[in-house]
Amino acid sequence: MSRREFESRIRNYIAENDMLKKGDRVTVGVSGGADSVCLIFVLLRLRDEFDLSLSVVHVMHGIRGEEAVRDRDFVQKFCEKYGLGFKCVEKDVPRIASLNRMSIEEAGRFARYEVFNNMDTDKTAVAHNADDMAETVLFNLFRGSSIRGLSGIAPVSGRIIRPLLCVQRRQIEEYLKENGLTFMTDSTNLDNDYARNKIRNIILPCAGEVNFRASDHINETAHDLQKTDSFLEELTREAFERYAIKAPDTVKINIKAADELNEVILKRLVYMAVGELSGAKKDVSRVHVDDTAALFSMQSGKRISLIYGLYAERCFDHVLITREEVPQYMDAEELPEVRLDLIMREGMAKLPGNVTVKARLVKPEDTVIEDLRYTKWFDYDKMSDGAVFRTKRPGDVIGVKNGNKKVKDVLTEEKIPRFKRGSLYMLADGDKVLWIPGVRYSEHCKITEDTRKVLILSWEENEVGRQD
Repeated sequence: MSRREFESRIRNYIAENDMLKKGDRVTVGVSGGADSVCLIFVLLRLRDEFDLSLSVVHVMHGIRGEEAVRDRDFVQKFCEKYGLGFKCVEKDVPRIASLNRMSIEEAGRFARYEVFNNMDTDKTAVAHNADDMAETVLFNLFRGSSIRGLSGIAPVSGRIIRPLLCVQRRQIEEYLKENGLTFMTDSTNLDNDYARNKIRNIILPCAGEVNFRASDHINETAHDLQKTDSFLEELTREAFERYAIKAPDTVKINIKAADELNEVILKRLVYMAVGELSGAKKDVSRVHVDDTAALFSMQSGKRISLIYGLYAERCFDHVLITREEVPQYMDAEELPEVRLDLIMREGMAKLPGNVTVKARLVKPEDTVIEDLRYTKWFDYDKMSDGAVFRTKRPGDVIGVKNGNKKVKDVLTEEKIPRFKRGSLYMLADGDKVLWIPGVRYSEHCKITEDTRKVLILSWEENEVGRQD
């Protein structure tokens, strides 16, 4: 492939994937290796055509000693020769790997992208090529992956662009030779203890013996899967809007999703939900997805542990995925009681969970009773001095029209998730529950024609307040 053909292929690939716009400020990640030297040189050749402002960032990983210093100096001299801004960022990759329980490979990638994603420019160009794409597809296939993983490397990921994905490593080296460009060789790339190096140095060459275009065919399949994944992602987002409700630390998926969605979309919906809360979709495994999807066919109360403190639970007509951990709800004795008479004395009180209870005693003629969930009117003379706000206890009952009903049964009927019941505050007089805010109100303390004192209680949550 001639120099002109090589540059034309990259120019067309940039245009097809809308990587650059006129006047873009582009930081180029340059390690000093063949791929990154090729990338910065091609972008220099295209600089005037796209009116680009180019600069270079070099990341030192803290693992190769004098060789790393050599590479840094090489890149810095290259930048001086071509009048490019140069920035070197040092990262302690071994420490990152240790703290985050990552391999050195993973930690190095994490460190680089932390730098790349925080550059103060419009785009950051990195030097992945077609062989890198093939390696990534095989790597993901071997360790277990979804369609997304088998799609390989995206041409554009947010501000990150990859203009060399359309050319192979041998073509890059031919281009460098034709232009008289030198580059540095990273000795760790020859160490086959690294999984990717085994694929690069052993498996792909063997695949080339089976079919000399093996790498090309892997890339073609990956591009097809990228389109397939994009289509499925669109369907999944539509399903998320229809069946899921997202709060800051919770996603609820309606049980109807299991009956109305194809299994592929259902599992992608689960993956999306867990990923939304975990913040790291790459750590959501097939096991996490399959186990969560299985909850749709289980009875209410079934629960599984996921990652990063997340849990999934079947709760009546939905599957709940949440950050809230079970232990903080299990020991109700740790949550304090708050006496009603003290609330009345002060007019208000704070309860755990960022809740404010307000109390006001009035005459019946001085109030209008409304049907509100979080404000209730009580016949004060029907309550004893010992009434308190507390959490649920065994044997608790609440007044209904024909007598009493177990609070446990009420919470089940009202579909309160099991893990929340231990921390749910309620107004109780002995074992008689008078009010479960937002859930149920006792029939035994309602206002009648004989009522002489009316106690108005309001329950406000999340600072903003809720009195509906």
